[in-house]
Amino acid sequence: MAEISHLYDKYNGNYLECAFFTVKFRDVFSMQRLYELLHEWLVEEEWAGHVRDDATFPETFYLKREDQVSGIEQWIHWRLKKYAEGSENWRADMLVQFHILNLKDTEVLHQGQKYKANSGEVEIKCWVNLVPEFIKWRENFILKHFIDVFWKRFLWKDRERWKNDFMREGYRFQEAIKGYFKLVTFLPESELQGFYPKKDFTT
Repeated sequence: MAEISHLYDKYNGNYLECAFFTVKFRDVFSMQRLYELLHEWLVEEEWAGHVRDDATFPETFYLKREDQVSGIEQWIHWRLKKYAEGSENWRADMLVQFHILNLKDTEVLHQGQKYKANSGEVEIKCWVNLVPEFIKWRENFILKHFIDVFWKRFLWKDRERWKNDFMREGYRFQEAIKGYFKLVTFLPESELQGFYPKKDFTT
């Protein structure tokens, strides 16, 4: 049986987890609006390289199952990346995983007007990892023997700096998700700033 390789096997442990969170929500919401909101947020924050074309957006997995009784089940995976500002030696990977259960069509009445919506349960998991681009050193016969020493000692300050920066970005993304669902957030100002409709179509 073939071994299952890990995404970061080639880094030999030389990467850092900056952030991890899970957001769960079960009620009425619009899956289409949620998808578009998070898509736009990531494009604006340059995690997708200003790409608004779905054909080139880094969606690496999509699975949809439909049942007349339980509704729709969906799995969606996004794999995004962003380089540290002013540096090509540090990269952050953001892995976003959606799992939607019992998704059914419904309608919402807001200010006397009907809107198409969905009812169901959605779980969003997100990982943000800091990765050194010094992996290229492993191809060099001499430098490959020093990468672990550089990672543990000489790169410590830069590593902690970028880890903290990308950790904040990861949790800002969490705030954007919670803002849509009207869940309790911790930032003094909403990430959505009133431009995007919430789950009940208010702004």
